Amino acid sequence: MKEWLRRIPQIKPIAILVIAALAALLSGCSNPNTPSTSESRTLTYSAPETSQPTSTSAESAWKELYTTELEKHIGSFSPKFNICDLDGDGTPELLISDDDIHADGGEIYTVYNGKLYDLGGYGSWGEFQYDLVNDYIVAGHTGQGETYISVYRLKNDKMIEIISFHDNMGSVADESQWVFEVNGKSVTQEEYQTECDKYLSGNYASPFVRKFDVTESEISRVIGEYPSITARST
Repeated sequence: MKEWLRRIPQIKPIAILVIAALAALLSGCSNPNTPSTSESRTLTYSAPETSQPTSTSAESAWKELYTTELEKHIGSFSPKFNICDLDGDGTPELLISDDDIHADGGEIYTVYNGKLYDLGGYGSWGEFQYDLVNDYIVAGHTGQGETYISVYRLKNDKMIEIISFHDNMGSVADESQWVFEVNGKSVTQEEYQTECDKYLSGNYASPFVRKFDVTESEISRVIGEYPSITARST
């Protein structure tokens, strides 16, 4: 655990574990794969239109769209994927990581109204954190001791930022110079720790994105056996 994490004993143990895991995932340099909430969502392609969508046609649509997208990643570096319903709407999201390097996050795809949307990459080392109970998606980066973390939820075809955290404990030895911010506003260390405990102490699955190899046989097997094979299991 990093030294600066040891200086915040007020955080409950489970929150410390989550923050430590995040620090391990996010440490190094800034991550270009964490988009802002204002970033536009890219329409990739759409499934064949039907006159009246049914649950069967909707399931066929996401299976076809995700299979096509996954096939594009076969043979790229060290790709892995997972499928999980991140917002509880009955249609799972596709999560892809092309590699487990620092600058590569987990890409999120969703199908909404029969169309596939790329919602961008989140996290580092090919992973982001996902709260299995509250459907929080946690991503960020650490650069030169400055830590930035954002908590998102998926709604329809957009990622909504719920809360953001920033501190400089890893870059400044003098505690009197420490900075704590929540949603861009300065707060006390106690207030910061309270909010961290509230949002970063959930039941996080890890690894979450990099669960299955991107091969033709594995793509067919995982998509065919969803939801029993994938999921919210740790």
